[in-house]
Amino acid sequence: MIAAHQDFQGQHYYEYLGLDPSAREKYQGAEWYALAEQFADEWDQTSFDPDGPKPPLDHFEPMVRRVFAHPHQI
Repeated sequence: MIAAHQDFQGQHYYEYLGLDPSAREKYQGAEWYALAEQFADEWDQTSFDPDGPKPPLDHFEPMVRRVFAHPHQI
């Protein structure tokens, strides 16, 4: 999913770069396809909305601490 993320996100902007906005379709059938689609369309894309919700930075501190507590697992 992570390796293909760009093609999933590309549905929202590839056309402006002269690329194929349906590039994600080549991954149809992959067990992680639905998750990658949801991540790109519902979470990642909405993060670019300047009027979208913006949690304060301290909201993310527990998540950052949890991830960096075990960096070898990433």
